[in-house]
Amino acid sequence: MCAAVPPDAVVIGDGGATTDVTAGRRQTLTCRAVGGQPAPTITWESPPGRAVDLDPAGGMAVEQVTPAGRGGALSRLTLTPRKDDDGREFVCRVVNAAMSDPTRVSTRLRVLCESVGRHMVSLKANSRRDARHDKTVLSVSRPLRRCELDSRQLKTVADRKFEV
Repeated sequence: MCAAVPPDAVVIGDGGATTDVTAGRRQTLTCRAVGGQPAPTITWESPPGRAVDLDPAGGMAVEQVTPAGRGGALSRLTLTPRKDDDGREFVCRVVNAAMSDPTRVSTRLRVLCESVGRHMVSLKANSRRDARHDKTVLSVSRPLRRCELDSRQLKTVADRKFEV
C-alpha cells in the first residue's frame, strides 16, 4: 500500500496570472498537478467557487489525463472566448486523499481580438464622397480588431475591398 502524497505543484498554462486568448477562436487552458499519489482530481471553476458549465453546445469541454504510474494529473479546458470574457477568472481546483483542503490556482483571460486587415477603415460619418473619382473615401487609422465591430459592420468590411 502506498502512502498518500499531495502534489508538489499546481500550474495553469505557463504559470502567469493572465492568459492571452483570441476572441472567437477555440483555445485550451491547461492545468497540471505535478506528482501526488493517488493521482489528483482536477476540476475547473468560473467564477471561483462555481463549477464551469461543460455543455459542449456552450463551447466548453474538459479532457482529463492521468499519466500511468507517474502520479500527477493534467486537465485541458477547451473554450471559445467572447470579448465579454475579458477579465474572466478561471480556477483550477486540485485535490487528492493526502490533502485536507484543495489547492486552487487561477488565471484571468485577456481577450485579444483577431485582426481583420492591415488597417482599420472607419465606418463613421467622417467618410466623404470623392466626386472626381466616383468613390467614397474612408479614414484609415489603426489595425481593425474583429471584436470591436458588430456583425453588420464586419459584413460591410468583408464585402468591400479598400485601397489604403
